[in-house]
Amino acid sequence: MNCAKAGRDKRDLTIRAPCLLLVEGQDEVAVLCALLNNRIASPCSEHQVMGVGGRDQFRRQLGALTNQIREARVRALGVVRDADENAADALRSVCDALAAAGLARPDSHAEFVAAVPRVGVFVMPDGQNPGALEALCRRSIEDSPAGSCVDQYLDCLRDRGGWGNDTNPAQEDKAFAHAYLASRKNPVARVGEGAQQGAWDFEHSAFRPLGEFLRQLVGTPSGDASSGQE
Repeated sequence: MNCAKAGRDKRDLTIRAPCLLLVEGQDEVAVLCALLNNRIASPCSEHQVMGVGGRDQFRRQLGALTNQIREARVRALGVVRDADENAADALRSVCDALAAAGLARPDSHAEFVAAVPRVGVFVMPDGQNPGALEALCRRSIEDSPAGSCVDQYLDCLRDRGGWGNDTNPAQEDKAFAHAYLASRKNPVARVGEGAQQGAWDFEHSAFRPLGEFLRQLVGTPSGDASSGQE
């Protein structure tokens, strides 16, 4: 949906902007809208972030949106999804869905293929490691005082067997994000709500590759893309 209306209507699949970004769900909509509006400074009329309803819905939604993408003269289409357990498998799944919908298929992560529309795929957190959106959020504030405290809390859980036997890095990232958000002055439960509150540091280098991908989507010059904390 248009970022100006992010979160107001979860069922709206009408394309209204020349640059379309498809993401998994409403947390991703909120975070990517915040990044586009605050860090990339892209006008809301130029981009639209649309949640497809989960990672398994990309193929169906791309098929349903193909005619509308052409009729609306979308000039750039981006897809952002989580790596989950395997980044290469996630990229392959989205690219197969794009090809099945008759759209251009990128050759690699975070690069746009020249076509009409241009098409690019970004697999969070970085196109290589397992994980999800929460990994980027965690990296962006992990060195802050509150972030260090949350790390100590997670270490305590690990040392005392509080994680059980089935934990994985993605689950730890999610636990970190929830615990960090619970520590804020106005606690919220979801990373998207945290983005709307300014909880995540979009200036941090953790968000730089995703920010550059979004700049390519909307055609904004890199400018200070190399700035930000290490």
